[in-house]
Amino acid sequence: QPPGGTAPSDRRLAAWAAALAEGAGKDRVALAVQPMHGPVPAAAADPARRGNPFFGGLGEVSAAVAAACAAGEAKRRLSEAFPALPGIDAAAAGAPLLGPARVLSEPASLDLLGRYGIPVAPWRLCTTATAASRFAKELGRRVAVKAATPDVPGKAEAGLVRLGLDGDAAVRTAFHEVTIRAQALVRPDRLLGATVMGMFEGTARLVVGLVRHERLGMLVVARRADLAGSQPEVVARGCPLRRSGALEMAAELGLGAAAAAAVDVGAL
Repeated sequence: QPPGGTAPSDRRLAAWAAALAEGAGKDRVALAVQPMHGPVPAAAADPARRGNPFFGGLGEVSAAVAAACAAGEAKRRLSEAFPALPGIDAAAAGAPLLGPARVLSEPASLDLLGRYGIPVAPWRLCTTATAASRFAKELGRRVAVKAATPDVPGKAEAGLVRLGLDGDAAVRTAFHEVTIRAQALVRPDRLLGATVMGMFEGTARLVVGLVRHERLGMLVVARRADLAGSQPEVVARGCPLRRSGALEMAAELGLGAAAAAAVDVGAL
C-alpha cells in the first residue's frame, strides 16, 4: 500500500515509485505492487523505471505473479534431463519417414511405433479370413478387425472397422465385410488385407500427435477420445517434450489420481 502521510496521493505514490525503483535497481528484485487509492503515477508506468512494474489491481498482480512463476518454471525445465528411451532402432525407424510426405498404412504405423520402443496392442496383418480367425483365437480375447490400406486414413468413417469381436464366425464375417467394402474404395494393389488387433477395454483412450504451428514450431498435442457427449479439450506442449511436461499434460487430461487404476501415467 502507499505509505501514509499528509502529501497528496499522487505525490506520495510518485515518491514511493521512485524509492522502489531505486531498490529494484540495486538488488535486482522485481516487485509487483498494488496502489490502493489514487492513479498509478506516470513515472511508475515508464519502462525506464529499471523494470519495476506497477499494477492497478489485484487481478493484474495475480496475473503477473503467475506469469513470473511460469517463466521461472520454463527456465528450470531447460536444464531438465530428457527421459532415457532405450531400445530405439533409429535407422529402421527413420527409413519409412524419408521421401515425400504420405500416409502410412496401419501395419506400417504400428511397426514404426514398435521401432521407437512404444508398446502397442498385439496385432497381425492378415490376408485371409482363416488367418484372421486363427490369430484372434491365439490372442484369446476380443479383437478389432480393420481394413489395411494407406489410402483411407479415416477407416471408421468409411465403415472399414469392426470392434469387440469374439468367436470364429464374428471374426470371419468382419474380415469379409471390411475387405469387400474396401475393394470398392481403393485399387486392388492398395488393399493389404486386414489388421487384427487385441482390444483393451475399460481404460482412457487418447489421441496423441504432432502439429507444426507456424509461430510456435512443433507441438505435442493430445486429447481424450473416451469422453462421450463432451467436446474434447486439446492440450499442447512445445517440443522436445520432457517428463514434467508430459505429466502436466496427463493431469490436464484428467489422468491423475482419479484414473490411476486404469492408466499407467508413467508409461504414458
